[in-house]
Amino acid sequence: MTADILRIENLGVTFSTETGEVAAVREVSLRVRPGETLALVGESGSGKSTVALAAMGLLPGTARATGHAVVGGTAVVGATEADLAGLRGRTASMVFQEPATALDPLTRIGAQIAEVIRNHRPVTAKEAAGEAVELLRRVGIPDPGTRASAFPFQLSGGQRQRVVIAMAIANAPSLLIADEPTTALDVTVQAEILDLLRSLAADFDTGVLLVTHNMGVVADFADRVAVMLQGEIVETGPVEEVLLRPTHEYTRRLLGAVPRLTVAEPGPTPANRRERPAADLVVELRDVSVRFGRGRRAVRALDGVSLTVGAGETVGLVGSRARASRPRRASRWASYHRRPARCRCSAPTSAGPGAGPARPAGRCRRGPAGPGGLARRTHERGRVRRRARCACTAGHACGRAPDPGRGRTRTRPSAEGVGRRGPRELSGGQRQR
Repeated sequence: MTADILRIENLGVTFSTETGEVAAVREVSLRVRPGETLALVGESGSGKSTVALAAMGLLPGTARATGHAVVGGTAVVGATEADLAGLRGRTASMVFQEPATALDPLTRIGAQIAEVIRNHRPVTAKEAAGEAVELLRRVGIPDPGTRASAFPFQLSGGQRQRVVIAMAIANAPSLLIADEPTTALDVTVQAEILDLLRSLAADFDTGVLLVTHNMGVVADFADRVAVMLQGEIVETGPVEEVLLRPTHEYTRRLLGAVPRLTVAEPGPTPANRRERPAADLVVELRDVSVRFGRGRRAVRALDGVSLTVGAGETVGLVGSRARASRPRRASRWASYHRRPARCRCSAPTSAGPGAGPARPAGRCRRGPAGPGGLARRTHERGRVRRRARCACTAGHACGRAPDPGRGRTRTRPSAEGVGRRGPRELSGGQRQR
């Protein structure tokens, strides 16, 4: 019988916080064989990413791990940093949930990939650079030879995610731990990345621990599933058995909450979707064009984009990243536009839609009284040292006269249990909320 590439037994992880100790993981046991994919699923804050970090020996100094975690015959819990340095990047690699924090902002991406290669294999700098370009091509980066000389901030979120995947597979590891590897990717690139990971598992017999909340990815890619709830594994088994015949109530609720695409028969246009008068429009863009840079190297991000958003209406902007995702830039332009030229952004100044005149062209007011937005990369938006409750209270006060009591009342439900923690002490989903 083939030995497990990853074996975790009775793993427990406790974090020390200002309010006391928090048990994030309790008595977790799982295994991954070579060539097998195990999906670890569960709601945000259930401990999935903590298990992945513990398996790589990357827990922060405030964490205390108990139990056993063995990767390729090497015990991770209690191992020295020297032992772990030889393990990471060669025997085991990890795709992190937030690529912007996993990349060095001051180093070109080709050099970062080449460094991973040269740290574990005796190759020349020229050979490593060539391999870096080929890896970028494998993960679907357009024009990889040119992109290898780019800095992380010059890439879109999806492209940065693919760069992190390229770094993880650079040395054909025996174990790949992927923490939400397709979250920042559109569906077409997501399919390509899953095919790449699938071929890696088949060609190099790589075991994959996939941390995800996307049940579609689980059904398409995983061999077995482990379901986590509040730091414990409540159900595990083959993917067909768990998805089609779940035994735990939480697993059934998790599957029942999966969005399903439904298409209604054509019919009369609902009243709230008919042509709206101008007074009901809260956002209107007409022939918006945006260009970055000058001369021949200028990049046109938007070209004659027009759209409207009415009061009480939801407009979906879809498209592939870095190209067809330009409508996302249009939405950002509507809320934060800097110049009035060829752009009109109206925002009601009182409670009801259309209750006030459109604001004069220029920088629109943000916050509750004007256009607001949900940041995609929440780890870059929050203040690192500000507590969650303080940040929420400040958000409620934005755009109106300060009222600390009102802010505390509104934030209490969302800050229950996490209000005294900093952003780095929250899961990705908790930061988003």
